[in-house]
Amino acid sequence: MPKPAPTLEQDAHQIAEILQFLQRLKPQPRNAPPEELSRIKRRLSRSHAEAELEDLTAPTIFYPIAVPLYRQKQPMAMGELGKALDVPQSTATRMVDWLVMHDYAERLPDPTDRRVVRVTLTKSGRELYQAINEMMGRRLARILRRLTRAERKQLITLLHRVVEIMEEED
Repeated sequence: MPKPAPTLEQDAHQIAEILQFLQRLKPQPRNAPPEELSRIKRRLSRSHAEAELEDLTAPTIFYPIAVPLYRQKQPMAMGELGKALDVPQSTATRMVDWLVMHDYAERLPDPTDRRVVRVTLTKSGRELYQAINEMMGRRLARILRRLTRAERKQLITLLHRVVEIMEEED
C-alpha cells in the first residue's frame, strides 16, 4: 500500500526547518507585520505580563539564538552556542545578555565544571520562539499554496541538497 502524500502543513514544517538552517545566509530577517506582533504579544502577555512590543520586533537578536537553544534538550554551554551561531563567544555572550535581560533565557552553572556557563530558554523564551515559528509557518504555507505538490517536493529535495553541501563545507 503506498504511503500517503505529505500534507501542505507537513511540507511547510519541513521547509521551515530547512530555512532555519539557511537563515545565516540572510543577515537580517524581516520584521513581522504589526498585526502578527500584536497577536504574539497578546499570547505572551497571558503568561508573561512584562512582554513589550518593542522586544518582539527584535528578531535579529532573539530568533537566531533561540533556534539552537530551542532544539537542545539540555542547556548549551556558551562555547557551543558561539559555534552554533558561528560567532565569537564574546558576541554570543552579549546576545545572551540581551535575552537574559528580557527574561527570554537564563544562565545556569554546569554541573560538572564550574568554569562553564550554560544557557537555556525560559518559558517565555520558548513561547516567543513557538509563536514566531507558528507565524512563519502560516506565512510559508500561504507561499507554498502557489506551488504544485510536485514543485514543493522538488523544492524540499533541492533545499536538502543545499544543506548537505553547506555541511560538507563546514
